[in-house]
Amino acid sequence: MQLDSLRLAGGQLLCAGAAVFQSGRAVLTVEEPEAGQSAWSIRGVGGGAEPGEGPVETARREAAEEIGTRLEFVAPHGTLWWEDKATNPATVRDTAVPPALVVGRVRRPSPEPWAPGLPPGSHLYLINYLARARDCVAPGGEQSAVLLVPPKVLPRLRPAGEWSVEVLALWGVEILWKEGHRAACPNLRLPAWEELVPCLADALRRGLVPDPLLAG
Repeated sequence: MQLDSLRLAGGQLLCAGAAVFQSGRAVLTVEEPEAGQSAWSIRGVGGGAEPGEGPVETARREAAEEIGTRLEFVAPHGTLWWEDKATNPATVRDTAVPPALVVGRVRRPSPEPWAPGLPPGSHLYLINYLARARDCVAPGGEQSAVLLVPPKVLPRLRPAGEWSVEVLALWGVEILWKEGHRAACPNLRLPAWEELVPCLADALRRGLVPDPLLAG
């Protein structure tokens, strides 16, 4: 099976980002607790498209804002396709340039756009690329920290899980805190809605991430 992620998402509501690697480690971000939560949230790099943006432009902008780097896109050995949070996404070939690592879509309760200038749509498309950081990463925007995660640790970061800073350090995770944002040993959690991290772990398991990227 094959798809064209750029054509599929063209003119649709979308969020886009990237599974970013630096020196063989995955780059994730940390945000302060959501309302009603005590643990800080681990999430991937990415966010909603702005008016007139395609997924590639959104991924580049989000990486610059959240982790302060330009992206060098890397072609994966295959693309994960899922619909409505499928637990076992299919492996397909994306014919777009650059090809995405993960393409998904979820049904929306209302087709109305969530902000002026964005298109209406019955689905929200989520596209994540595979990329190498071209600059040293650092937390920016609303991010309180950046995590540098060894690939072997990613399967342990399961949705709705929670871990202490000390446990993450024992696993070899490096935390780069924004100045003034380090808390007294906060717990970090992976929200149930975070889809990039488990998809990246699945892509690693399926051999979709090229070895040179993992080696730095």
